[in-house]
Amino acid sequence: MHDITNIGIDMIGHEGTCADPLLDQARNGVCTGNTVYNCSSAYATAAGIYVDGAKDIVIAKNCIYQNQWGVEIGCENVGKTTSGIIVKNNKIYNNASAGIVAGGYL
Repeated sequence: MHDITNIGIDMIGHEGTCADPLLDQARNGVCTGNTVYNCSSAYATAAGIYVDGAKDIVIAKNCIYQNQWGVEIGCENVGKTTSGIIVKNNKIYNNASAGIVAGGYL
């Protein structure tokens, strides 16, 4: 995944796409073996791999470089959460602002 004008890979939740709010999030997944680079946005900070409101995701053995952020873990929906995210054994380097970012969103 490369030369994207926003986020490279996104695991998202709490967007109202599932009729059951308890299931309305990406969950129980693995993001592995990807090469993600040159993801950059003119209007927001883009991550190579972004977890936004998902749960129980493993991000491993990826090569993530030359993005604005390498990996971002957060939740853009007020009152909702991201949980159970494991980031391990990735090669994350040469990203413009940060390698790994974690936290909420305002």
